[in-house]
Amino acid sequence: MKFEIITDSSANLTDSLIEKYDLKIISLSYFIGE
Repeated sequence: MKFEIITDSSANLTDSLIEKYDLKIISLSYFIGE
């Protein structure tokens, strides 16, 4: 079974961890107020 790990940009992972585990990063944006 093949799978990929996806996390958001707030995870604060180091570049070496992202490369080591071939992680996919998606941007996380949030807005407070109007």
